Amino acid sequence: MTGPAYLTRLGERTAAAGTVLCLGVDPDPEGLPAGFPSGLAGIERFARLIVEAAAPFAAAVKPNLAFFEAYGSAGLAALETVRGAVPAGIPVVLDAKRGDIGTTSARQAAALFDALGADAVTVNPGKVRGNFDRDIAGLNLFVCRSQRLLSQLNEIYLLGKVGDTPDLGEFEQIR
Repeated sequence: MTGPAYLTRLGERTAAAGTVLCLGVDPDPEGLPAGFPSGLAGIERFARLIVEAAAPFAAAVKPNLAFFEAYGSAGLAALETVRGAVPAGIPVVLDAKRGDIGTTSARQAAALFDALGADAVTVNPGKVRGNFDRDIAGLNLFVCRSQRLLSQLNEIYLLGKVGDTPDLGEFEQIR
């Protein structure tokens, strides 16, 4: 993606919207309101409605990739449609919770940033375990995909310790 850096665009959008709200779009098929079809059609319709109604009042929009990935290529096409509904100038953070190592990370990053047009993504350090230095290197590989520099770590949100990831204490101890 060309143009201003992510944090610059996020800052500009935050100022313009007058809020730091990041609109989470997690369309759970089991929790769709009455009147929405079940399955992917309902998820796409509901997610688009949420984005169209609330994005003008948000600093960023954060669709959860898992709710779309579960439907395979059709789900990714639905995500692309939802992504297309986000007005220009509003950063998109894909809630991907990635963090593998090696070539897998590079391919994940290419899919999320290049193919799906994410401005930022979430990364769960609890997904990589064992040697801490190796794990950090894996996260760095994820961020430093093709033509991105390590200094652009502002493109990921590293999850902190949450109830379902008790193994993140090691990452929280970094000073």
